Amino acid sequence: MSDTIIITMKVTANEKSATNSRMISRNDDIRAAQFDFIEFEFDLLSAPLKDMVIPLLDDRYEGPVTINVESRAGDRVFKNEKTVLNSIIKKIVLAETLSRGLVSYGSQQQELVKHLVDVLFDEATKPVKQSLKENIKTVRRCQG
Repeated sequence: MSDTIIITMKVTANEKSATNSRMISRNDDIRAAQFDFIEFEFDLLSAPLKDMVIPLLDDRYEGPVTINVESRAGDRVFKNEKTVLNSIIKKIVLAETLSRGLVSYGSQQQELVKHLVDVLFDEATKPVKQSLKENIKTVRRCQG
């Protein structure tokens, strides 16, 4: 059993890709039991990728935004992929903007875009995080 967990996230949109990965020691996870270490690592990993996605939500790009998430823990591999059309995200932002009036332009609209990107990443990472957490619990039980 490997003591290392590798998490990789890749975002592809507008003919550009960015990949980020982190290596976690199982010992670090055990010592950090007072907070959710896996959530923390995924947040660190996804932050720069979210910054890459947000500027793509403009009038020039209608295509897909794809997030690939993979985690390797020993011989176990957990994967998930989430794709959404940028045009759908823009339609949601437009509908919310129109329903709230011109007030939601500017910073409120930026907050909505940021929230939609957060939801997209959450949907992509959730199954991998859950599987990884279950795997860690199983390994702990077998070791303890």
